[in-house]
Amino acid sequence: MATFNIEELTINSDDPSIVSNWIERLEQMVTIAIFNAASNLPEEEAEKTAKIEEIKKSYLLSSLGSNAYKLLKSYCAPDLPTTKTFAQLLEILKSKLAPAPNAVSEQYRFSLIKQEDNETLAVFMGRIREAAVNCGFGALYTMMVKNKFIGGLKSEKNSVSESRFERTG
Repeated sequence: MATFNIEELTINSDDPSIVSNWIERLEQMVTIAIFNAASNLPEEEAEKTAKIEEIKKSYLLSSLGSNAYKLLKSYCAPDLPTTKTFAQLLEILKSKLAPAPNAVSEQYRFSLIKQEDNETLAVFMGRIREAAVNCGFGALYTMMVKNKFIGGLKSEKNSVSESRFERTG
């Protein structure tokens, strides 16, 4: 049977997307772990649910780096993290380490994006799309990304046709 691992969550950045992305990947790893353990799960539904919860929580707690675990433990105090459910632990991590971004400040950061020297169009488009995710553009997302792509190009020689935008986007 294959073994799947996720790197430990380390808290060393002010970028909340690191925690959010890690949690998304952890949830996928937990799904794989539960699938792999399916043949060993109890028949009784209540026991099965409890065992799945235990697997999820164990994966989460064992995947935290020492600093991340110490921080989570402080947020759970006076209780221990092991007394919380998987959902409660995820909520604590999300609310404390990955707070929802402020759309206005994200839009300002988005407005400052310019193509960097020697940056390919594909990489530039990737940076724009990544920055636009938390801007709250809604139905205007595609138009805003396209406008920023065209307006943020480094030079005139990179002028963009509609077809080039479509290939990069």
